[in-house]
Amino acid sequence: MEVREAPQPAITNEDLEKQFDQNFKPKGAIAFFLLLILLGSIIWFGIYFLMLERI
Repeated sequence: MEVREAPQPAITNEDLEKQFDQNFKPKGAIAFFLLLILLGSIIWFGIYFLMLERI
């Protein structure tokens, strides 16, 4: 009797995860961080210029 091995799938789940990890770029998180910095700067400079007008 001959024993045959089960065929291996061409792409495994681990291969897909590794490929995703290599190509992953957190665009949304970076955009959120930049908008947060921009908003903080607008608020800070707004208060700064209001204080300068009092002098």
